[in-house]
Amino acid sequence: AHGFNPKGDYSPKHNHRIATEINLITSGKLLVNGELFETGDGFIFEPGESCECHYLEDTYTLVVKAPSVPNDKYYL
Repeated sequence: AHGFNPKGDYSPKHNHRIATEINLITSGKLLVNGELFETGDGFIFEPGESCECHYLEDTYTLVVKAPSVPNDKYYL
């Protein structure tokens, strides 16, 4: 998936029970679990690992989830 989040957007704490999520920031800047990521950076979340995002700029991401499982997002 290719995602977009506007500056000021917030993704509440969540995890995936089945999928591994691979993220590449193609443009922008955000905090992920309090750590700064910007254009060209990437991060991976394994199943069960939690994620919370604060978007500091308009941000575009390339996201790969493997396996691709619909509805595998659980808010904490």
